[in-house]
Amino acid sequence: MTYQVELNTEALSQRLADIGTTLYQISKIIAEIKGSGKPMNYHTTTSKAIEEPLKSKLSTILDIIEAMGGKAYIEWDDVESLNQEEYFVDQRIDRLEKSMEEMKSLLQQLVNKQ
Repeated sequence: MTYQVELNTEALSQRLADIGTTLYQISKIIAEIKGSGKPMNYHTTTSKAIEEPLKSKLSTILDIIEAMGGKAYIEWDDVESLNQEEYFVDQRIDRLEKSMEEMKSLLQQLVNKQ
């Protein structure tokens, strides 16, 4: 489900409640995403960012959004964009093409072995 929200405390806090998780669990996921540090290293930053997102670094907000299972998009006013359905269809096609290339490579390896 994709929807647009203003970046505010309520949006991030509501998502946290919706997925039934804690700040510590989100901090743990952020530590995994970054591949460094312990969850406690990110707990305070995560808490402050959720409380006051406009005072936080964009990278922190993006990490939190990703940790909560989301993605952030930018829409430029002067650029024609695909509607959401077309965008997601394009993503699926790209993944399918990649999968087909991998299958082709695997089949070629099997043929070469015989």
